[in-house]
Amino acid sequence: MASLTCGTVALLIQDLWDTHNVSLPWSFDTLEEGVIGVTTTDSVRFDPVALGTNTTEIVYTVLHEIAHVKAGIHNGHNHVWVGWCILLGTPPEICRPRPVVVTPQGRIRVIDEDTL
Repeated sequence: MASLTCGTVALLIQDLWDTHNVSLPWSFDTLEEGVIGVTTTDSVRFDPVALGTNTTEIVYTVLHEIAHVKAGIHNGHNHVWVGWCILLGTPPEICRPRPVVVTPQGRIRVIDEDTL
């Protein structure tokens, strides 16, 4: 399997941003060790090296940060954020990857085991 390029990852992030109507800007940045993404009141930053090349993990990480945007940064990882994770189709933690498919229209979809 070919590795994802930074450009491909950027397109994936932007697709998720557009799909979920996120207006807060995002960018790539070198973050502290162990941090993959961070949301502030001004922007969302992703460490392209820490994101890796696993499409499922990238999608979950991006949805994790989108949940922070939707819940409001002041909610951290509380029940409001957890609710947004559930609505977005991502687990509240990124430790149980599920399959991701790209529809014929080019949209990313996370598949629940119940729908397989």
